[in-house]
Amino acid sequence: MTEILAGRPFNALSLILSLVALTASIYYARKTLRSTRRQLTVTALPPAPLLAHEPDKLAQLKLMWDGEEISDVHIVTVILENLGRVAIDSSCFDQGRPIRLKFGVPVIGILRLSLTPSSSSDFAFSHDGDEVALGPDVLRRSQRLTVQVLTAGEPDLANALQEHLTGTEVEYVEPWARQKFHPRGFWSRLPIVFVGVMVAAFMFATALKVYGPHPVLDFSPRSASFGQLVDIRGSGFRPNVKARVSVVCGSADPLTGGGEEYYPLVDVVPNSKGKFRINVTVPNVPNLGKCAIGVLQPGGEWVFEVSVRKGFMSA
Repeated sequence: MTEILAGRPFNALSLILSLVALTASIYYARKTLRSTRRQLTVTALPPAPLLAHEPDKLAQLKLMWDGEEISDVHIVTVILENLGRVAIDSSCFDQGRPIRLKFGVPVIGILRLSLTPSSSSDFAFSHDGDEVALGPDVLRRSQRLTVQVLTAGEPDLANALQEHLTGTEVEYVEPWARQKFHPRGFWSRLPIVFVGVMVAAFMFATALKVYGPHPVLDFSPRSASFGQLVDIRGSGFRPNVKARVSVVCGSADPLTGGGEEYYPLVDVVPNSKGKFRINVTVPNVPNLGKCAIGVLQPGGEWVFEVSVRKGFMSA
């Protein structure tokens, strides 16, 4: 099992899986941060009385609207802004039902209705009783609809918005607390995206580490015994970093680095391509058949060529 997990097929699979995980995380993050769904924020600014002076000082002043006297007049401003990536069109109004602003007091009239940026036609609207109806119509991407309404009395804005938009995320901002729009579910999705990116990055880094240039040793002759000269060639090591060539012995499998004793032979510095070549003489050590020649660089792991018979032999 250890050999399988350390092999290049497993390393290649790890690299592929990490790339898939990273791609999925990036896609999900983009989908979360830049959703293609329609997004509408509705902000009602604090209502203000049209006449702010004391009533007794304005006793002789009369306000008229369409020939009729009006009193206790308030101005309320509602802003609808499309912050999504696509337009909110007539098809989004379920069964043709408009967006309704129900104020709880009589609506005198519409003082202002404007689009920013402007459109070739006005946004559809009407008012009746204590409510204003907006749409069905088109609110383009990044377009803002501003509505100023005159009411007879102070309106109740807490639950003024009534909408039946389909495929559209709607956020109603309470008065005195206008905030930047955040897509619904963003904060709940963010930890998932973060964890996914971290896992993918870890897998990717691990795969690159194990799948990159892998240290390899080769022997000539392929089998040697006490007192024999062995030509050792190494490749895939860290360039220009000193490595120690040793004989590692013990009861444990030398491939696992579990040797109980080691006998340093010589230090060698791989060239700029991570290669080296050196000749060593096999020393007279106990249990020679259970020993291996190994190479170790600082901060790295043992690289072995082990013997399957008495003496040293390449795996």
